[in-house]
Amino acid sequence: MKKNYLIFFLILSFAFGAKVSHAATCATDIDCQTTDPDYVCEIKPGDQYGTCKKASEIAQCTADEQCGTYELCLSGECKFHGGFACPSSPADCASGKCEQISTILGKQNLCTCLNAGHCKSTQYCGTDKVCYAKKAQGAECTKATEIACISGICEISFGETKGTCAEPKVAEVIENLPPLEKNYTAKFKLQAEIPNMPIFTETPISAGSLVSLPWIAQYVSGVYRYAIGFGSLISVLLLLIGGIKYLLAGANLSQIQSAKSTIVGSIIGLIIFASSYLILSLINPTLITLESTTILSVEPIDAMEWANSVFGTDGETALGLVSPGKFASAMNSKETCGNRDGLSLPDPQDRIDRLKKIVDIWKQISYNQGGAIYTRGSSCEFSTFSQFKYQVLSINALFKSYPEAFVQYDGTPCYALEKYIAELPTKDEFKAFTQKIKDEKKGGVDAVKQFGINSYEDCSSMIDGIYKDFFLPRARQAGLICADCGSFIGHLYNCFNKNTGGRVKAGVGCGTGVKNYVFTMTKEEKTDAKLDEVIEKLQFGDVMYLQLTGGGHYILYTGKVGLPYEILEMGGGGWNDIKNKSMGSSLATKHMGIEKAEWSGVNITTTAKHYLSEVKNFVKICAYRPLDDNAYAK
Repeated sequence: MKKNYLIFFLILSFAFGAKVSHAATCATDIDCQTTDPDYVCEIKPGDQYGTCKKASEIAQCTADEQCGTYELCLSGECKFHGGFACPSSPADCASGKCEQISTILGKQNLCTCLNAGHCKSTQYCGTDKVCYAKKAQGAECTKATEIACISGICEISFGETKGTCAEPKVAEVIENLPPLEKNYTAKFKLQAEIPNMPIFTETPISAGSLVSLPWIAQYVSGVYRYAIGFGSLISVLLLLIGGIKYLLAGANLSQIQSAKSTIVGSIIGLIIFASSYLILSLINPTLITLESTTILSVEPIDAMEWANSVFGTDGETALGLVSPGKFASAMNSKETCGNRDGLSLPDPQDRIDRLKKIVDIWKQISYNQGGAIYTRGSSCEFSTFSQFKYQVLSINALFKSYPEAFVQYDGTPCYALEKYIAELPTKDEFKAFTQKIKDEKKGGVDAVKQFGINSYEDCSSMIDGIYKDFFLPRARQAGLICADCGSFIGHLYNCFNKNTGGRVKAGVGCGTGVKNYVFTMTKEEKTDAKLDEVIEKLQFGDVMYLQLTGGGHYILYTGKVGLPYEILEMGGGGWNDIKNKSMGSSLATKHMGIEKAEWSGVNITTTAKHYLSEVKNFVKICAYRPLDDNAYAK
């Protein structure tokens, strides 16, 4: 009897165990599909790992049209857009957040929008985190609210602060483009005709061959003949004038002398013009035998191929300009990410090929078009940050360029400190003072005590206020990707395969989160030969974690697949990250309307060896492979 109970218990345990396995912790879909391919890994925003669920329980939609009037389709689920009454669970909002927002009916608990991706395509995300219908052509707008226009363009007259929404610009589509011509003719045409100038004939030109152009020699020769004739005519007229003056001078000696000078000068001029050919031949015979100019014609190039080479593609991913306010949406779109199932591909090369396309598009939008900005955490939503000393340079740059943002803090010790830093007369003094604040053990406390505070972190409320009320709303309205170094790469990997972003940060501290590291290297081991060795081991898509003396930094390796850059990163790792003037950050802050802000954005580096050679203040560097399912500890 006991044996029967034991067997029954084992059967029940196996049945429940199989069921429980689908609710187990996971990092990717593959972790859930060991027993049932219908299960996927669902990771909640902000979490590193998730739980296994049936795909049918997760995917509710594939397009906005399949959702309600006030909903949009995000990652297979219908979510309420910003401004809709908060449902029973904030997770049903597109942003996953609800806030008390002031409306004409008073304060209401509403879903918020953090960027344009939390609104329908016909809406924009306002500074109050509510989605509003976009404005049609002719509606009033300002440069700061340009994103509200359907066209994304606000036309403002010179000297005015307000304007009207412009008509949407539609690019002309040209079909059946003719092939590039390699043989053609060229003809020189004068804008101002010269008498007796020979008619210039058409010259055949073949791409890549030597071309003889006689036009310059013919033009100089024509001008010469015209000048000789014109000069001779002037000399004859002067000779006649001199003769008339001589006849009319009478007994006036001065008039007679003047007439003689005119006559002599005109005769000398005639002699010079008449003998100019002989004079030029005596000076240099080549002056009278002008030859045709011979040049090498260039091969024509395709404009799109040239643009792709400039903007960092290999010719496979041609991308146009993203509409204002839609940067984050474009980077996470169906066209970019596909089905977000890259890890379902069994062939490692197929995984690399799919990730390559995503990396290239993300680089183009975030770097070339300024579609991403460095923020604390993983979104454009406010989050606290303890390392305030790393904000000294960026906050002070805002203070100098946009003092109106700090007015509410005027009269506080922290405002006085920022004003003092901004007014330091030389760069050396500025650098020395901010360096003290950075390193409190070397005079930082004494540097700020004169303002009545014990540490720069005492200014956390002001820094958080500026960050929350001035900086982030502009990033949300511009529709940017907001992330720190690790979150940016995590978002990119989530585009490659749903809920795999947790793999990116698994190597934090080069610890036990990763089972098989590609390499680890300490500062003491770093040599030129060692760099060559570790770079040889790297594969496209590998993540490197730099354990720095003051924190850590994540970078993505993008080499060995033909892309013209080998490192893609958000920011630069703390202190040196702040005064970032890369194209990515400068364009991103321009989209935000604060282009003078010295903030950080996406960077690229041509070679990994150059990047790693420049890293000085690290303790250890490790690399790991998110594309490899066996690299992670279960």
